[in-house]
Amino acid sequence: MSKRIALIAVLCLALSAVPAFGAKGGGKTQASISFASAGNGATIAPTNGSSVSFAVDSSLASKVVLAVTNRCWENGAVVYNQYSVVSNGLAGPFTIGVPAGTGTASCEAYVWAWPDSTTPLSGGWMGYSISS
Repeated sequence: MSKRIALIAVLCLALSAVPAFGAKGGGKTQASISFASAGNGATIAPTNGSSVSFAVDSSLASKVVLAVTNRCWENGAVVYNQYSVVSNGLAGPFTIGVPAGTGTASCEAYVWAWPDSTTPLSGGWMGYSISS
């Protein structure tokens, strides 16, 4: 009887770990993100005070709510942070606002699936910088 209980306990433990491994997507790209193009096809790179949108592509879009976080740091401190839900493959517009005249801000934009706002989807991250 104790062998049966031990076997059941091991099976339950193994099965409870399966969703955790599956959640990582097995290294597959789940999303892509880029600056949205202007009407003439040119890519828009943000500057301080400008507005920018992001183009997002993901097979998860029809299954979950996707959002984009756009934020910037200066000297290790977050100086700008904004979120937008992805709708029809676009997120934004975001209006970049960092303290003027303090140098260069390191920024990132990433796609995440609701409710996990701290974990970018695989392939759904991009970094950029702006002069403040």
